[in-house]
Amino acid sequence: MATTDTDLHVITTYDNSETIWKYELPMMARFTLTLPFNAKILCIQTQTKYDVELMNFWVLVDTLVPAVREDRHFLIVGTGEHLPIGTFKYIGTTQMAEGRLVFHIFEILSVVD
Repeated sequence: MATTDTDLHVITTYDNSETIWKYELPMMARFTLTLPFNAKILCIQTQTKYDVELMNFWVLVDTLVPAVREDRHFLIVGTGEHLPIGTFKYIGTTQMAEGRLVFHIFEILSVVD
C-alpha cells in the first residue's frame, strides 16, 4: 500500500503492490467513477484515440485491494464558468482542441443543488 501527499506528489511504497491505471472520462459536466478504494489520482491529460481527443485520469492503485471499490464524483468546469456552491478538491487542468478549450477538474466533496 502506498501513501501520498497529493499537494507534493510524494509517494512512498511499502509492498510493491501499486500500479498505475488509466480511466477515460465522460464528456459531462458532472460524472461518477467507480475507482478502487483509496486510489490516488496522479494527473489528468488528454489523449487521442481513433482521432477523438479524450480526457483521462492516471490513477495509482493498490493491486492488493482492487476488488474494494468506491464511487467518486467529479465536476468539469471550463475557464470562465462558475463553480456551484459546495466543497471541491482540485484535481487538475487540461486543454483540448489545440488549447482553445481549457477544462478544470474537481472532485466533489459536497455540493448544494
